[in-house]
Amino acid sequence: MGLAEAYLARVVPPELEPLLHTSEGRRALTQDEPLLFALLYLTRHLKSPDTGGQITLSQVHLDWCRQAQWMTRPSAPAEQRDAYIAPRSMGKSTWWFLALPMWAAAHGHSSFVAAMSDSAAQAETHLSTFKHELDTNELLRADYPELCRALSRPRGSTVADNRAMLITAAGFVFAARGIDSSNLGLKVGDKRPDLIILDDVEPDESSYSAAQALKRLGTIRDAVLPLSVYARVVLVGTVTMPGSIVHQLVKAARGEPDLPAWIAEEGFRAHYYAPITEAGESVWPEKWPLELPGVDPAYPDVQEKLPQRPDGRRWGLLVRVRFQVRRAGLPDLGGGAEHRPGRDHQQGLRPHRPGHRRLRAGRQAGGGVRRGGGGADR
Repeated sequence: MGLAEAYLARVVPPELEPLLHTSEGRRALTQDEPLLFALLYLTRHLKSPDTGGQITLSQVHLDWCRQAQWMTRPSAPAEQRDAYIAPRSMGKSTWWFLALPMWAAAHGHSSFVAAMSDSAAQAETHLSTFKHELDTNELLRADYPELCRALSRPRGSTVADNRAMLITAAGFVFAARGIDSSNLGLKVGDKRPDLIILDDVEPDESSYSAAQALKRLGTIRDAVLPLSVYARVVLVGTVTMPGSIVHQLVKAARGEPDLPAWIAEEGFRAHYYAPITEAGESVWPEKWPLELPGVDPAYPDVQEKLPQRPDGRRWGLLVRVRFQVRRAGLPDLGGGAEHRPGRDHQQGLRPHRPGHRRLRAGRQAGGGVRRGGGGADR
């Protein structure tokens, strides 16, 4: 039994199943259950070609839903500020920009979401996905009609239904901004954001530097967090550069010493999810199995999609990860590549450099192929 099936069996036992067939029943069952809300209303967003079009869940997704305890509003400033760092393609945007805010909006747990990304276009794309669901999801529209309808003025025009802001008839506000946009005083009537979501607020290393990271941190501390000191704050992302804001949060999650003071001063709790768990298992086995014959992670097009390590580097040849990249005639690599931390420390923390590696023809040992270029993770 998969995680989704086990969860459904627990929260919707046979005696409660009839409630799934009425709007009132569905609203009651999902009031405090964001995961059930997503499974009922946002099914298509939980399916992936990488998992054969099936709904599969990682323990990480269950953890996110458990921690989104937004039913109780903060009673003190900076009381609910969390950072979640996970590999790319883990579903961070799906959960934190769509499923969880929509559940919170539907049940009145949040009335004003301010969502920010590295660029305004990126944040606006997330709002567009959110709005598209409100416009086209028949079950959602049947159960939450006021949420799915934009607020109108007496003469019929909408109050706010554009690429940067939505105000619904239920009074819910969703504002999408670039992190460096003018956010000071973001307010609608007497409402200020009660949920601030920061998603991938740092660019790739090629267009980022330590000085820019310091400036970006200043923006978050001086312009974003003061929007509402009582707001719940969620920062989600992936390490893009050693020493970046997210990298510092990874160190905090791992309990490393000599942390920057700002993490404690701003009250952030950091949660880090590595691609490979401490038990040596894939963080999402259905999507990234440790063994997949016929896929060679040495190729750059696979490398670029691999999860990243805490220091921002690719995991390189650590495991065989399931991606839709298959090479005709590619030999089976046998038992899989091996991560050698000793070599990493000797070579230094160098970013992955895209470029094809040659597969040497000739001798094979233990079902594997000898590679040129020397080293399992460059």
